[in-house]
Amino acid sequence: MVRRLRFRHRIGILVLIATAALVAVTAITLVLGQRSKDELIGIETRYVPLIELDRDLKTTFAEINRALEDAAGSADEGRLADADRLDRELRRRLAAGHDTIEGNGHDPVALEREYASYFTAARAVSAAIVGGTPLAELDAQIETMGAARLTFATHLEAATTPDRRRLATAFATARESQEDALRIEIAVAIAAVTLMVVLSWWITRRTVRSLHDVSVGVERLAQGEFGAEIPVTTTDEIGDLAREANRTAARLREYRERSGSLLAETQRQAQELAVARQAQQERAEVAENATRELEAFSYSVAHDLRAPLRGINGFAAALLEDIGDTLEPHAKAHLTRISAGAVRMGELIDALLGLSRVSRAELVRKPVNLSKLANDVIAQLRASESSRNVQWVVQEGVSWHGDPQLLRALLENLLANAWKFVAKRDDARIEFGCSADHTFFVRDNGAGFDMTYAGKLFIPFQRLHAASEYAGTGIGLATVQRIVRRHGGKIWAEGAVDAGATFFFTLGAPEGHNMSGHGEQNDPPR
Repeated sequence: MVRRLRFRHRIGILVLIATAALVAVTAITLVLGQRSKDELIGIETRYVPLIELDRDLKTTFAEINRALEDAAGSADEGRLADADRLDRELRRRLAAGHDTIEGNGHDPVALEREYASYFTAARAVSAAIVGGTPLAELDAQIETMGAARLTFATHLEAATTPDRRRLATAFATARESQEDALRIEIAVAIAAVTLMVVLSWWITRRTVRSLHDVSVGVERLAQGEFGAEIPVTTTDEIGDLAREANRTAARLREYRERSGSLLAETQRQAQELAVARQAQQERAEVAENATRELEAFSYSVAHDLRAPLRGINGFAAALLEDIGDTLEPHAKAHLTRISAGAVRMGELIDALLGLSRVSRAELVRKPVNLSKLANDVIAQLRASESSRNVQWVVQEGVSWHGDPQLLRALLENLLANAWKFVAKRDDARIEFGCSADHTFFVRDNGAGFDMTYAGKLFIPFQRLHAASEYAGTGIGLATVQRIVRRHGGKIWAEGAVDAGATFFFTLGAPEGHNMSGHGEQNDPPR
């Protein structure tokens, strides 16, 4: 049995080759990169301590010379004490740098002896001058001191100066490793590209040839030549198309052999059926596309966005925990902002999912006590910030016929919105009620808004206040609008800057309730 190789399988082969090439390049890069890293670490381990030792010894040696010279020049025994302290420091550093000096090919013990000879002679000269001995009597000692200092300084320079040839060799090895990695990566990439080009050419050539055969055969069928079959040369979708065309040709030959009257009747019925089926299919496609878009949105939000956000937040938290103590304040602030941003995006995603659920949830109408729902929501808001002082006014006995869960979400969003925008008021007041014409409202005396921008209130992510001033996702009022529309109602708002806002909404006519004369369907005031 011939194994079928469909187009997606061929494309999969190309993708597999590209993936294999990428994996190979990555592996080579990691291996050779580790080699370069090891070489550089070796350079750092060997030569950085030598450079630091060279700096420390020369600096301390210069300070000793200055201390002895200052002591002799000012006849200050205190400077001799400084020289003794610096002498101990230099001897300690020489002892600690034994392995480093030996690694550079020199004798640290001999260097210590030369230094001891110099310091003994130099201190004796300075002490004699401090004690009042004339310089003329110290010529021989000064000459001995100078020779000892030159000897030590010369040998110190040689002992702590890196071997340039070794250093150059080490860097050359690291550079060669990088060049090897680059050459191998280029070779693998060229090989992969070449193979993909060859396969693409072969697939294209085979596909074009098969399509040509099918197109010629279909043209013959269109011209009424039903006798010649289309050659089937592939086992993929094009082969399926050729076989289907051949079966169609066979059926057409059978139809042509029937009587003219039967053929005419069959064609007429087929035409009517095709028209009806096309109309039905078009209606079905509209509904299937809407459902598919909604499902795609939900899937994208729930899976494609939430997982990376969890990863971002998790990595930021891990970095703060692992290296937070070693970071600069601004770096820690960046990590904190990343984590907060991920949480913020997660809240937006949850809000979008809630908006999607409102649109597709099945509407179940039943009697709902809206006053009780409002009081339940208020209790939750009070518990969340018990220190705030807000006057609540809830009209008793307000009820309607609607979906309990959606109406609760509606009140939660509107009352929480009012709660947010009265936060800066000492005399904060929020009111829920219903007018005689069955228009419900939530009113507050908070920040309010400019009526010029009222059209943006119910658009997702459109905000009339800065997020730094009043937090929020920008989805709440859009959710409220969808709930109201699903109940057959309308929603609008009135307000002024720093003078509060009022949100009015209707919920349509409940089953068996006559709304005529109450003005529920009137347009909102302008």
